[in-house]
Amino acid sequence: MTTVCHSYEELTLDMVCAICSTLPPSVTELDLGGNAMGEEAVRALVAALPKLKSLKVLDLRDNKIRGSVADLFPFLSRLHHLDLSSNYIRDYGLTVVATALMASSNLAEIDLHDNSFGLEGVTAMAGALPNARKLHTLSLAFNHIGDQGAAVLAQALQNNIILTSLDVSDNQIGDPGATAFASLLTQRCALQHLNLSVNALGPASAERLGWALLTNSTLVSLDLGCHPLQEGCEHLIAALATHPTLTYLDLSNCELPAKCGSQLAAAMASNQHIVDLGLMWTTDEMAPEDCESVEACLRRNKERAALPKGPAGSRPTMARCPVTAGYAVALIGLAVSIALATALMKRSRKT
Repeated sequence: MTTVCHSYEELTLDMVCAICSTLPPSVTELDLGGNAMGEEAVRALVAALPKLKSLKVLDLRDNKIRGSVADLFPFLSRLHHLDLSSNYIRDYGLTVVATALMASSNLAEIDLHDNSFGLEGVTAMAGALPNARKLHTLSLAFNHIGDQGAAVLAQALQNNIILTSLDVSDNQIGDPGATAFASLLTQRCALQHLNLSVNALGPASAERLGWALLTNSTLVSLDLGCHPLQEGCEHLIAALATHPTLTYLDLSNCELPAKCGSQLAAAMASNQHIVDLGLMWTTDEMAPEDCESVEACLRRNKERAALPKGPAGSRPTMARCPVTAGYAVALIGLAVSIALATALMKRSRKT
């Protein structure tokens, strides 16, 4: 495996041409992300791609690619991992990627967050999903797909047994879109990681997703952060007690009512899978004993998850949506501890 990385080096067109002229044919991973190269530099890269027969991973995030994504089309089908995030490719560019996906049997991970596409583009992508035989991770975060786009996407994922991770955070999705995903979770699909944070969900969304979790048996992580879910959280918390696979739930900044504290503590007492909870800015109204109980249950579950298992068993793992992995895992765990500790300190000061 040969990796070439020139990310965030403020590359000029001449520098890109020089790099492309020296790329060995054995390159398997090429990272040119964060250089704002522009369309002309992308075309220079395209001229070098035919000789890179072994290339499997291409990272061109934040490079002002825009319409020149079409120049990449002949080479997209050979890739396994493609990152075109933050390139303003819009609906046209997403349609190009979707067309390549329909013709490819190799693409497994695609990151398209922050590209200003909407319903037209996501409809094209949804049409390609039934043909995407290896695509397991897809990020469409920070775009404009809305409720209609969410419904189209959820419909396309019914009976899909390949895609396991979907990030549609920050996409102007409201209760109708959340209802479409709730319906999807009750049907035959392989989805394990779903990120719906920073949209426009309300209590009704939380209620429908909570009911869906009662029959779902595949989801591992669910991010609903930054929504006024309020009393709707009761339905999500009720599902925690019996859900067989969920290890991570993010309810950060979701305006949990005070009564949800005791409900969460009771649910966690029965749950042996949850190893991480996103509770930033949600624990101020929780009673100290509820905070302590939740934290104790998290410690118990983490210890249980760390225990070695026999060859016939598998231990629960803190799975994450790949588009939010890495250092975020540690930060989220730290945030839970800080939030719980803050709530305890505030309560102790009042008394």
